[in-house]
Amino acid sequence: MTSSRLTWCSRPLAVANMIIRVVLVDDQALFRQGLRTLLGRHEGILVVGEAHDGESALRCVAATPTDVVLMDLHMPGLDGIAATARIMLRHPHVKVIALTTFDDDASIFSVVKAGAIGYLLKDADVSTIVAALHAAHKGTSVLTPSVARRVLGAIASHDVPVPTAASRYGL
Repeated sequence: MTSSRLTWCSRPLAVANMIIRVVLVDDQALFRQGLRTLLGRHEGILVVGEAHDGESALRCVAATPTDVVLMDLHMPGLDGIAATARIMLRHPHVKVIALTTFDDDASIFSVVKAGAIGYLLKDADVSTIVAALHAAHKGTSVLTPSVARRVLGAIASHDVPVPTAASRYGL
């Protein structure tokens, strides 16, 4: 492994279909190391790389077969929102889950618009993160409950035409 300021990526020789290959992106080395250790205890999860910013995340995903990226949003240099957008353009099969401390509308809606399939807050327990990795790998969105409320609230506050039951069912 290299310095905490550099990306490391591994290339498993043979990876079974049941393994979810994960790249961790966060500017805090201690957080990445702790998360790697915790995820390493779960069968079916393989951390194949780590990156300290968006640019190193792009290099890691390009160099390493990756299924899901756990992406911090606010980092020096290329942030997680811009990195998510670029990953989606260059590697559309890769799923990105935002994993951050920020639950403001700008962060949520920007990263979702960039292509993230999920949004978790860093206070999530490891079982929630593991479940989110499995869900994202299958193409299912996962949102922290407080974020889901914000998303639903934003949808509800817009003037979206909704058919009445009578018109919908021809009553």
